[in-house]
Amino acid sequence: MNRLVAIVVTLVACSGLVLSGCSESAPKEDKKTVQETISDIGTEFAEAKYLEFALTTEKLPSDVNGIKSAIGSGNRTPAFVGDIDLVTGGTAVGAEVISRDGEVWAKTAVGGPLFLKIDPASIDAPDPALLVGTSNDGLVAIFDQATELKSDGKSREGNLVLETIVGTLPGSLFADLLPTASGKNPFTVKFRVTEQGAFHDLMVTGEFYRGNTTTYRLKISIPEEPVVIPQPNA
Repeated sequence: MNRLVAIVVTLVACSGLVLSGCSESAPKEDKKTVQETISDIGTEFAEAKYLEFALTTEKLPSDVNGIKSAIGSGNRTPAFVGDIDLVTGGTAVGAEVISRDGEVWAKTAVGGPLFLKIDPASIDAPDPALLVGTSNDGLVAIFDQATELKSDGKSREGNLVLETIVGTLPGSLFADLLPTASGKNPFTVKFRVTEQGAFHDLMVTGEFYRGNTTTYRLKISIPEEPVVIPQPNA
């Protein structure tokens, strides 16, 4: 009996040592700061060769030429292919757009089957390839240039629990990308990230159209397949 008790005591003691060892060898990982979370997301997008994005707004100011939505993909040469809905002269116009090699082509439902070369500045629109950018510029620069970042709580969207991170962006970032934007005043940004720190979407509010406050929603992702931009009408 004494021998059996000794064996049991020994096993219990060994078990305690094993558990103690496991506890010490696997310390809890420190949670990232909001600055680190946004910086890591920005680095991932900046290093990607290809991007998909959707830039949308629910409402444009009256009496402006502007982008209602721009949805497409691109590579970092930079180049873009996708669909853009514009409001110009009070009329909504949807177009398939290709931008590559510094030139922009568009095809509309009323313009026939061919892509026509256009000057986007003539309708107060940006070159969409510049939104894709070449590295840490274009829309991806939002992550690098955001300051005064702080958590603004959590919310649920479907099965996702999302943390909102608010911050400030320089107006010059958007003035460089969009011919209609004012660079005088800062913009506000609200990032939403998952519990794992992955990007979900963001909302940017500011003077995208001088004298007016507008909010755009931006979703960005990295496609699994390469994005090849075709030569128009080839």
